[in-house]
Amino acid sequence: MFHFRIQQILSFAVLICISNSSDACVDDDARIAEVAAANGIEDISACVDVSNQCGLQDQRGEVLRSLCCATCAENENLTPVESELPPTDETVHVFLQAGQSECGGSANPVDLNADSKYANLHGDIDDVWFAGYKGKRREEGFFVAPMSAGVASLKFGPEVSFWERFHSITGKRTLILKYCMGGTNVHTHWNPDTPENSWDTEADD
Repeated sequence: MFHFRIQQILSFAVLICISNSSDACVDDDARIAEVAAANGIEDISACVDVSNQCGLQDQRGEVLRSLCCATCAENENLTPVESELPPTDETVHVFLQAGQSECGGSANPVDLNADSKYANLHGDIDDVWFAGYKGKRREEGFFVAPMSAGVASLKFGPEVSFWERFHSITGKRTLILKYCMGGTNVHTHWNPDTPENSWDTEADD
């Protein structure tokens, strides 16, 4: 369904790309938001909301990579992460972090690590693990590793500070399963009663 909604802005975005003469790899958040608003799409306000579509190998993908160059290119050269599971000698509390662009986040690990006020968030977070995908392209692979701001992407969201705080208060080993999809909404994309999200339990083995 989200692919269809991106197609709604295609014809307008093509015109924008043609008129964009700059060769610099930068995001045009204002333009993507303007195009979306002109087509009645309220939940696309910046490139972070469409970053999950960067890998599309069609005209839509080309348009998004043109308008959101920095966002689409930021994870292309990241090396894979080998899975490192939590020790099994005690219970690990597993939580799901899901949502749209606010879930994905747009904070820079370099800025975080340069700020001495947040030294407790630098590097790996003790007894907290991250489970998710490397980069924004799903073919990069699923992995589990100790939590750190730059473990999955060149940007991070609320998972680092929230779960460091959770562990510091509870002392519990924690694993966060992160799955975020920019530009989605609860009514349609996260609603289990819609046909797109229905799970055929009869086919589950």
